[in-house]
Amino acid sequence: YVVFGQFIPVSIGKGLNLAEGIGDYDHEAKFGMPHSDTEMMALEAKWHNRPEYANSFFVPDGIERDRDLTARSFAIMRANPGWFSTVLLRRGAMMLRMERVPAMDQRALSAGREPAPLRIAGDTLSLFQRPFITALFLPLSLAGFIILWRRREQRAFALPLAAGVIYFLVVHSWLHTEYRYVQLIPTIELILATTTVMSIVDRLGRRRINLAKN
Repeated sequence: YVVFGQFIPVSIGKGLNLAEGIGDYDHEAKFGMPHSDTEMMALEAKWHNRPEYANSFFVPDGIERDRDLTARSFAIMRANPGWFSTVLLRRGAMMLRMERVPAMDQRALSAGREPAPLRIAGDTLSLFQRPFITALFLPLSLAGFIILWRRREQRAFALPLAAGVIYFLVVHSWLHTEYRYVQLIPTIELILATTTVMSIVDRLGRRRINLAKN
């Protein structure tokens, strides 16, 4: 800032993420923001009367264009705080969801092109996947965090896990967030859920030993 008289970004793309994120949730197209990269470049070319903008986000004038998109996006947010608040909540809920990825390509299976062993393997994996749902793992994860927090010697493990989740919920909920960008959250959920399950197993094991002694 001292040398150039302004903050120089080390990367650009924030404005694009903000703008496309608005377009993602603007189903009625009230704000004029598209939700694809190609459409956004074409729109920039039209806004600025610069046909070459339709070829790349970053060349020419990448920094200036990013700042322009950021300013346009924040103007929409300020003018529609209630609507954007619902967007933040919906994005946060999406981050906490366990993704339901098919064990195998369902199009190939439905077409009957897969050999029988692969079909059997796919069905078996699908059965294994079924318990991995948000309704089960989110409560288990919350319980796991409480368990770690109550054990004073293990709080050092609980804090960074919670910090990771809070960071994504607070920061990434503002941006155009694809599920692959926030895969750390389901990973943390699995860690915390495992803590709960192992705590239950440990309690049951101790109870069985006590009963055997008695």
